[in-house]
Amino acid sequence: MKRLIELLKFMMPWDSISIQPVKSDGPRLWKDLLTERQIEVLQCAIREGYYSENKKVSVKDLAETMGMARSTMGGHLKLIENVIMGKVADDLG
Repeated sequence: MKRLIELLKFMMPWDSISIQPVKSDGPRLWKDLLTERQIEVLQCAIREGYYSENKKVSVKDLAETMGMARSTMGGHLKLIENVIMGKVADDLG
């Protein structure tokens, strides 16, 4: 790390460098942002391929897998996606 900082000092003006902490919260971060149920729904959606490039599973299929109404599943997914995208937007500044 020290060598990297020295190289950066040499290559760039010192006042243009800022060191930002990297969050290592990992799973804890998402457990703070999503409810346990939302995490279960997200894990199911990922496992069943809902977010895969060639998605072959519908919201209705996911709802049936988890034993809930389609509208409930759709609501869960929308909230989950809003939380995740909100976090991404915050991190991007």
